Amino acid sequence: MTTTNILGHNPYGGMPMQADLDARCPVCHRLCDTLMYDQTGDIVGCDACTRDVDIVDYAANVGDDPESARCPICGSLCDTITLNGDGEALGCDCCMSERDAYDWAVDEHEAYMAWLRETAMGGDYYGE
Repeated sequence: MTTTNILGHNPYGGMPMQADLDARCPVCHRLCDTLMYDQTGDIVGCDACTRDVDIVDYAANVGDDPESARCPICGSLCDTITLNGDGEALGCDCCMSERDAYDWAVDEHEAYMAWLRETAMGGDYYGE
């Protein structure tokens, strides 16, 4: 059985297994499958804390003309708007991107381990 510490690091060495890393959203801190990025590359939420709404429904709710509805963030003609938990528009299918949350967690873990080897452990802790 593999045990891990709070950071998901396998104390017996090697890359953590998928079950060892929690893919938690940095915004809502819930377990998730997909992270959402805005056009600047910042994480704005996940599949647990955002929701997609049809652009026509969104335009009708905010008082815009549904026929000429555009994304309030990038101005593109789009099909879907992504909203946060408060109903605030985060972007659309044109200006936002998605990423697998587990892949993000692995990259964060690898970056942490690289930082740990370079700074906290003096660079030669792992025989480098």
